[in-house]
Amino acid sequence: MILQLSGDVSPNPGPIRTPCGKPGCSRAIASNCRAELCEACYYWWHIKCANISDKQYI
Repeated sequence: MILQLSGDVSPNPGPIRTPCGKPGCSRAIASNCRAELCEACYYWWHIKCANISDKQYI
């Protein structure tokens, strides 16, 4: 009940709009998430799913 009143959690979020491109990763790519767009498959990937280090991510 408290979560619904806070406005942070939607009671019916629906399908993930921007899923991670890595097979087996069921997490969404949030707007504040560190991710890269793959030019080959046009999916967004979390940098950890794409094996990109923090130093490589700019």
